[in-house]
Amino acid sequence: MLCTICFNNIVSQGSGIIINGVKMCRLLFVKKEEEEINIKPYLDVFANIAKNAKHDQGDGWGFCYLDENNEWQLHRDVKAMWKCDIEKMNMKTKMMIAHVRDALRLHTINEENNMPFVSGEYAFAFNGRLKGVRMKAEGETGAHKIFNIFLGFIDRNGFEEGVREAIKYIEDHTRYIRALNIIISNKEKTFVYCKYSEEQDFFQIRYGNGIVCSEKFLDLTKKIMRNGELKEIK
Repeated sequence: MLCTICFNNIVSQGSGIIINGVKMCRLLFVKKEEEEINIKPYLDVFANIAKNAKHDQGDGWGFCYLDENNEWQLHRDVKAMWKCDIEKMNMKTKMMIAHVRDALRLHTINEENNMPFVSGEYAFAFNGRLKGVRMKAEGETGAHKIFNIFLGFIDRNGFEEGVREAIKYIEDHTRYIRALNIIISNKEKTFVYCKYSEEQDFFQIRYGNGIVCSEKFLDLTKKIMRNGELKEIK
């Protein structure tokens, strides 16, 4: 068994939460304040990253972006990203989150389980490896459950404090965190969290020029987040 997370003492299998083995999803965030960007070139690079990743990333993908009305628009597909027609995805935006998936269980491969997840003003993507997790949360997959934990703390404490409290809660209720990487946005603010206990090169988050990625993104992401750092991307 490669992927185990326990909520309410019920073990569930889900994307992004890996115990043993080497499976891992990939993340991308792009934000441009001054002018809109065409999504397609960024997706092209990210598809190439997914195709050539150390571990298979062919179990679906998705992205969300803010449209001209400042509303999240969501696209998800169960096919491998590099096998999809990205040519037509030339939308313009000032903010985008993308995620490619490495699923454990075939029965969880569907569009609804592909990140990013969007709920109201919030958009979320996660990857990581957690072991010995015991928390109360709703959701079909482990990633869904983690998103709902964040939404609960945000509802009670506001966005920034809620994000901090959710991270603390997850860490306090997890026996071993091999990695916990989070991107969460409320349109106005975006926070990225990076934590790992091993495989530093694989789990590091890179950033720069308004881009955050779990891989080197061309020559644009030359900075590396510190282990355990929560960063607002401005």
